[in-house]
Amino acid sequence: MSTKKYIGIGLMLGFIALLFFIYPIGKSSISVLSGYSAKAACSCVFVAHRELQTVIDEELAAYNAFIDVSIDKEGKKAIAIAAGTERIAVYREGLGCSLLPEGMSQAEEVAGFEPVDLPSENPDSLQWPFGSMDTLAYPSSVNKEKLNAAFEKIFTESNPELLQNTRAALVVYQDKIIGERYAEGFDKSTPHLGWSMTKSVTNALTGILVGRGELDVSEKAPIAEWERANDPRNAISLDDLMRMSSGLDFEEVYFGDADATRMLFMEKSTGDYAIKSKLAHKPDTHWSYSSGTTNIISKIIRDRFESHSEYLRFPRKALFNKIGMRSAQMEPDAGGTYVGSSFMYATARDWARFGLLYLYDGVWAGERILPEGWVDYSRKRTPTSEHGLYSAQFWNAATKKVGTPMSRYWPELPEDIYYASGFEGQQVVIIPSKDMVIVRLGLTADRAAWDLGAFIKGVLESIEE
Repeated sequence: MSTKKYIGIGLMLGFIALLFFIYPIGKSSISVLSGYSAKAACSCVFVAHRELQTVIDEELAAYNAFIDVSIDKEGKKAIAIAAGTERIAVYREGLGCSLLPEGMSQAEEVAGFEPVDLPSENPDSLQWPFGSMDTLAYPSSVNKEKLNAAFEKIFTESNPELLQNTRAALVVYQDKIIGERYAEGFDKSTPHLGWSMTKSVTNALTGILVGRGELDVSEKAPIAEWERANDPRNAISLDDLMRMSSGLDFEEVYFGDADATRMLFMEKSTGDYAIKSKLAHKPDTHWSYSSGTTNIISKIIRDRFESHSEYLRFPRKALFNKIGMRSAQMEPDAGGTYVGSSFMYATARDWARFGLLYLYDGVWAGERILPEGWVDYSRKRTPTSEHGLYSAQFWNAATKKVGTPMSRYWPELPEDIYYASGFEGQQVVIIPSKDMVIVRLGLTADRAAWDLGAFIKGVLESIEE
């Protein structure tokens, strides 16, 4: 069963529990439902520039019968009400949308700021990937018919009970966009939510600070709360957090009142919530996928800056502007820390630029953005992850077939594949040996509907070397 279906079922069970007067459990589930709905509506309308009704019909389709969602365009906010519980998400220029916890007024939220200036060059005057000039071109080794067939397959619904819902796909080969397609209602200017692909962006921001000498992944994670005497969490390194091997007890479940849903949709500070997690395993001995650990990293990044304003400008100034990701917006929680695990929007082309940065070993237009060796570190397999399926905020193809639904096993594909991956089928795939980056964005409710490996294979078969 898909994660989205689990969310819908879990939230509906919470609603039923409320009706049976199991108030604490029911209220938490309803708060998550209304919070998720407000956040999705706010970001899709104000960041992705979509109509509210399409969001209700698509993103919120699993449970829209239980919610009332509205948009205040003048106040730049979305309001969602479920079973009497109201939640509000507020938009700020350059920062996207932040979900307010219950009881927090809009006046109490983190103050807005003037966005950092975009690069001075006119993007329409620059060739891809530095600008937006149309560069659709086919090197002589590309078989157009085979490539088109690969795209056609992922945009065609062959099973009405198992929908792929691909919204965007793009392939960059030898620095050129050789394939690009969008579903109806979306185009190259539409920003898409990356969900957990945001974790890989957090990897890049960490790398930039490592390059500046402000962080060291081999050292203990600089968390003041863990530095108290006899706190076993004091042994956790930043590398343990990067590789999801911290040993922290964090429930990565997406329904009901679990750690992940509470952190993302109920708490003011996602990082502070995750920092409170207890130690369940000795650090660097047990792998467990956790959005909480990424938000701890995001909090560590924030603490490297003397002013909040400087921190908020950091992703755009140090990363997005450098590589031309003009559409990219990371979104902070209500406490003003970027939700590094989950909330970033960008167009398909900008997600491709992010992949190219790693394909180029962290160098862009002659300027080193990521420190030397960082890309190799980022894609190195984590020993504690099952068959090496995880790296440092990136995924690998598993070396053997494993039971977890998050894994991918592609023995017929290049071994050097690694990729950013997010909920509902968001992927940026990097294949150094083929000089290729593949982007796929969508709204896939059931994991079984989307076969990333098959799409990669189809694209690679179109290259006749």
